[in-house]
Amino acid sequence: MKKTISILTALSIGFGILTFNGGNVSAIERETSTLSEEQKPIDKLNEELKKEGKEPITEERYFDLANEALDKARIEVNKQLEEGKEDIKVEEEIGDEDLFGTVTFETEILQPEPAPKNLLLQSDGYNTLAYQNKNYSHSIAMNGFAYQFRMKTFGSFTHGKNSKGQAVVNGYSYQCDAQTIWPYSASDTVRANRVDPSYVKVISKGTFTALKVGATYHGYIDIGLYGSGNYRVLRSKFDY
Repeated sequence: MKKTISILTALSIGFGILTFNGGNVSAIERETSTLSEEQKPIDKLNEELKKEGKEPITEERYFDLANEALDKARIEVNKQLEEGKEDIKVEEEIGDEDLFGTVTFETEILQPEPAPKNLLLQSDGYNTLAYQNKNYSHSIAMNGFAYQFRMKTFGSFTHGKNSKGQAVVNGYSYQCDAQTIWPYSASDTVRANRVDPSYVKVISKGTFTALKVGATYHGYIDIGLYGSGNYRVLRSKFDY
């Protein structure tokens, strides 16, 4: 099946960090760990394709296919967010070859911290009344024969109407966590831009480095936070 969409049944409480569970490592992950650490990931993949009598693929084409799949997942996630769902998992296959693997996009329900009601706050020259607190959490993963990247962006924001009746984002927080497996290392950065009183854009970037060959890859998640209390995934992407 090209697409698997499931609404998770368990609620995630608080800001849980994504981890790779050794007991649930896929066959692809186990086999990848035994390959030569001196090879670039695309060379590992093409070596395996050659063993199966299949055509090699360029790294550019591979990432194009991965991002096509990831964008399909992002569109589906945003559609379900618009329908009021928040605990979502969408998985898409990368191209038509099993060895290419999959991309996964997940959101989680995070219970918001209690926020006082009808409390007057000052934010960028706007008085905000009757604000509410909302949490968000989005993660993307690329699980291929020689590529194992995952990153998560999460945080909270306070929204409501100011004294003029305009919807505003009063305050916000943000974090990012990028993870991978040996022989890669992972790091991450995250920042937020207030576009206007009602819209904040959270921008995160994960960096994944193949330690033995010095190849570097990146993942990106951009999230829009809105004074209406809604949020959307604006961008999700991997590149090299």
